[in-house]
Amino acid sequence: MCRPLIHVFSSAAALGKCLLLSKTSAIGLTPPAEVGPGFQPSRNAELQKASARDLLSHRQNATIQSLTDVSGCDSRKRAASTNISDALERSDFSWPEMIDTSRFSISNRSVFVLCIVATALCFGGTAWAQIFFTAIIFRSRSDIRDERLLLMAFSLTWLAIGRWMVFRQMFFPYTMHLATCAALFALDFGLWRAYINGLIVVTMFIAIRFMQDATNRVLAIELIVAAIILALAIYVYPMTPRNAVSRTIVVVAASLCAVCSLAI
Repeated sequence: MCRPLIHVFSSAAALGKCLLLSKTSAIGLTPPAEVGPGFQPSRNAELQKASARDLLSHRQNATIQSLTDVSGCDSRKRAASTNISDALERSDFSWPEMIDTSRFSISNRSVFVLCIVATALCFGGTAWAQIFFTAIIFRSRSDIRDERLLLMAFSLTWLAIGRWMVFRQMFFPYTMHLATCAALFALDFGLWRAYINGLIVVTMFIAIRFMQDATNRVLAIELIVAAIILALAIYVYPMTPRNAVSRTIVVVAASLCAVCSLAI
């Protein structure tokens, strides 16, 4: 009776030992040589902690490796974009919106200038066209701004007034309008450049008046008045905001001073 029970218990103990061995091998632990009275639980806990540390270290290494791969990919992308940008800069490629269209505007300005010169020549004569042509040549820069060109074209108002009033003396305010424009435009490059540009236009005016058989007294008065008006304009303009409005006011004031000087 006792011998079968002992056999059953020994079979159950062997089955339990097999189950314990299979579980420990599944979690990566080294099984003890024998489970019995000499088995130490502290040894099993240390083995479990060591296994957990190994697993954590492995995961950390995998994470670091993945981050390294990502950063390497980003660096390769940046290097590729830099190479593409350098290649575009070295090539002659240009986007459609970067096409320079300044030549069209310069062509339009040239046509506009020719129309003004033709108008001055038809309605005023050679002298009026010569003054405008001289002023437009000795401007401050080759690609003159639109608002500056319009201000010079506004000088034709004195031509219209002269023809309407049949008063040829409007030629002097017309000249001072253009001479002041040439002087103020050249102030961007220096004070002496402004005086030179203005005096060139005035010199052309004096030469034309000399060819028209003007007396020496008249020529002297016109030269002195023109020099004073130019000096005042060049002195006053830097005190203003130096924009299109202030420039227009100074030019119109200079022309009106020239009109007032006709009474001398």
